[in-house]
Amino acid sequence: MKHHNTNTQPKVVYERSRLTFIPKLIEPLEPEDSFRVVTPQATFQMTKEQFYEDFHHVVESSTYAGDLQSGKKGKRYSYWKAPRKAYKYLISGEGKTEWGPHHPVVVRSVSKKERQTLEEGLTSSQPVVQRRCRILLASLDGQSAKEISQAQNSSINTIARAVHDFNDNGVAALWKHKRPYK
Repeated sequence: MKHHNTNTQPKVVYERSRLTFIPKLIEPLEPEDSFRVVTPQATFQMTKEQFYEDFHHVVESSTYAGDLQSGKKGKRYSYWKAPRKAYKYLISGEGKTEWGPHHPVVVRSVSKKERQTLEEGLTSSQPVVQRRCRILLASLDGQSAKEISQAQNSSINTIARAVHDFNDNGVAALWKHKRPYK
């Protein structure tokens, strides 16, 4: 196996709230080209060849590759927690695998329209939308994930999922209620 060289300038650099693989950015690369994923907790860099070797299940997944029968294209594959095998590609950051006080969970800055949508969501007929809006607005108002989880009687992971979904998908995340598979 070839070892990762962190001195190599990556061909692609992108930021996400967690370790995410995006086919439209990775697939055009040559096998020896590297890409970098910058998250609030850590930065990972690997070549396309290393990605195919160590994350072959991601490459083969319908989430990443799409569905050949229906013609649906893949969009991205995200990890809630970076897997251990990703640590060898860690070029900066702590590399911890759990949310907590040492991993701030913060909503990105929002537009006036997005904030208005969040405020309107507080009166939604769907309790899940109401809860997500309360979480996101509390984060925007400067509350920590721990404070929000105590006030909302929710786990830190619930807070983190709501924030990270919103950071990745915007207001569309308010109506996305599928629980992550384990």
